[in-house]
Amino acid sequence: MNLSIKSKSIFKSFLAFVVMISLVAGNVFAISEVIVTAPNGGEKWKGTQTLTWSSDCSSGENINIALGKGGSVENPGSSSVIALNTDCTPESLSFNTATKTDGADYQIRIESTQFPTILFDYSGGFFTIDNTKPTSSASALSAYQTLATFNIDFTSSDATSGVKSVELFYNKDGAGYISYGTNTTGTSFTFTAAVDGTYQFYTRAT
Repeated sequence: MNLSIKSKSIFKSFLAFVVMISLVAGNVFAISEVIVTAPNGGEKWKGTQTLTWSSDCSSGENINIALGKGGSVENPGSSSVIALNTDCTPESLSFNTATKTDGADYQIRIESTQFPTILFDYSGGFFTIDNTKPTSSASALSAYQTLATFNIDFTSSDATSGVKSVELFYNKDGAGYISYGTNTTGTSFTFTAAVDGTYQFYTRAT
């Protein structure tokens, strides 16, 4: 613990020295910290989301933002640019995840444009981008059922995030679909028809 504090102190002293040189050269930049706050690991994102960070930057100080994929935390296998030389002070940026491939191994890197190799931060862990809806399908039934209670099997899948639940809907004699219930663990519903009639079914996964 003492070594960590000492190391941090040395880094800040060094950074202060670099900033002092920059000021002497006529620049007015004094950013010394930038921290990724979202996504910071574990999130499941789709559509347009908001990247956020915290920092001590002032107006006119800029950052670069990159999206890493694969590899390990703080060492991605590949990287793509989200924003270059963008203003640091808003501490947020709109990010359209729909342009990216689904995956559970993404991370964000934010770096100072002045000191990109020493002043940067990554997400604390991987986050997921998943813009593909899960799918499900009810299995075909015999045209006639002699018992009021029978099973309706189904299949479901979601390659990236997994399926949370599957909901069964039924339609009797064309009167409109009604939710029958939700299944979170199995691959079959036990359906009981209240009265005779013509029934239709479909499932929806989430």
